[in-house]
Amino acid sequence: MNSNTANLIGTVLTVVVALFILGPAIATCISQFTVQRKFNAIMIEKGVVPEEEVKKLHPKKEAAGVIICLVLLGVVAAICIKNDLFTLIFTLLALAFGIFKNRKVMQFNSFTAQRFKAAYGNVMDAKKFNKYIDEIF
Repeated sequence: MNSNTANLIGTVLTVVVALFILGPAIATCISQFTVQRKFNAIMIEKGVVPEEEVKKLHPKKEAAGVIICLVLLGVVAAICIKNDLFTLIFTLLALAFGIFKNRKVMQFNSFTAQRFKAAYGNVMDAKKFNKYIDEIF
């Protein structure tokens, strides 16, 4: 295998990682600090979930998201620096498209409620939660 073929394979793999792994991870990380935090505050205010539970779990989720994103971003950046300019350009385009493709994660919608239910399903008041969801969505 010559050098050009190896660079092409490396570029394709980097673009695929940026599109299907890094883009969704960054979108999810952004939503932890914006939409999920706001939704958690509403759920505490409505009495759906105890504030202690949210304060116990949510910072851990935020920290994990940031660490995962930074590690993935570091790996992809190292590969882009090692390869040529085209790898960087295509990877940035794939990353932007990956984030755009997963923009519904960063919006206040029923997906936000599903993620909340998955995280706090065992400690929340289901009746109050369902009532709020029926009112909003």
